[in-house]
Amino acid sequence: MLDEAPLECLIQYESLLTGPSSPLEKFLHAGSYVGHDYHMDIIGTRFIREMKYDIAARYLKKVSDGYEDRLNTSEYMKFDPFEVKSPTKNIRRYKLKFVTRMLDYEYIVKNCTDPDVVGEARIRMGLGILSSFRYCWPLTHYSKSEYDPWYDEQYAQDMIAYAQSMIEKGLESLKSQELAARFYRDLYQWRTAVEKFPETKVAEEIRSSCDNIVNYR
Repeated sequence: MLDEAPLECLIQYESLLTGPSSPLEKFLHAGSYVGHDYHMDIIGTRFIREMKYDIAARYLKKVSDGYEDRLNTSEYMKFDPFEVKSPTKNIRRYKLKFVTRMLDYEYIVKNCTDPDVVGEARIRMGLGILSSFRYCWPLTHYSKSEYDPWYDEQYAQDMIAYAQSMIEKGLESLKSQELAARFYRDLYQWRTAVEKFPETKVAEEIRSSCDNIVNYR
């Protein structure tokens, strides 16, 4: 199975699919089923898993529109990777849109000097990585099972820990109290939002909708 092959082999196989050169390669190419979309999607997904979004984009751009709709995992591509388990209606080219936004956030973190803009970009990137191994798992896997050939619980936990540290770093760098309070609220850390930023509109909204501060957790 191609999805079990080493990534280096998949990339080498791409050259055979797109430009066979020797007589033997041309013969094999002419008599074989060439699943171009399948192959490009596998490589792109594997690079998302390795957080190499620029390379992933290169391959995912070659996948035809509507291909993801035919995958068994399409029914799970229903959450916005950059929010906390928030449904999204815009699922066409789900993986390509994901890597494009991750590249945008990477650029902001590297080049922007506004601490609030950079902080939000870090938070969104962290959420993107976190979700790609949790509720948006089709971004990095083809099945949610220990029988998945890509299944590596330790790697997944390492990436989740890395994502959480990125989110924390983003929260710490925010200067706007309103923005910080909003993100703590969106991350379901309501108690923190109220206690750290009591004068914000977000804190006021939380207090007005909760009877007991214990419920802010």
